[in-house]
Amino acid sequence: MINKTARWFLITVMTAIAIKYLHATSTTEDLMVILWPASALTEWLLDTDSVLRESGFYFAEINRMIGKSATAVHFFLVAFVILSCTIPHHVLRTLQSLVLFSLSLFAAYILTVITISLKMVLSLWEPSGTLYFLTNQPLLRDTVKVLVYLSIITLAYHIVKPAVIWLGKKIARSKPAGYNCANHLSQRSL
Repeated sequence: MINKTARWFLITVMTAIAIKYLHATSTTEDLMVILWPASALTEWLLDTDSVLRESGFYFAEINRMIGKSATAVHFFLVAFVILSCTIPHHVLRTLQSLVLFSLSLFAAYILTVITISLKMVLSLWEPSGTLYFLTNQPLLRDTVKVLVYLSIITLAYHIVKPAVIWLGKKIARSKPAGYNCANHLSQRSL
């Protein structure tokens, strides 16, 4: 028999695969749920306006576009899987696990919107001299993008994980009277 944590891990992986498939088959209009908030945050951060086009939100003043390719779906999936896998499902009831699972999906969404906007802001940095030559290299630009993603995921993990664990413990304390989580865990390990 599969334990609760393995079941929730399987649900997490299946959800991630479904999201990846939906993203691959979607159009720009289908992705407005993530493009619009990212565009609004970018407009606010850069104090500029964007125009909605068929391919996404275009920022004329800075000559940049937020479209389907800028949705950071892989970042979203990695953030979602990491956050979802920190939930202590083995000590929670199904409804409690479902609530925390949904919260991890929402937290990954918020982090992705912030990441898209930060990526737009960082793309405006144009160094001069030797740094211009170095940053004009595609491999270096991709490396910087990966480092930004990893930094945000690491920070999110260390900030959100304690919150998820605290919330999980708080929810676990709402178990029925007489339920002892420590005894339950020690019995399962035997």
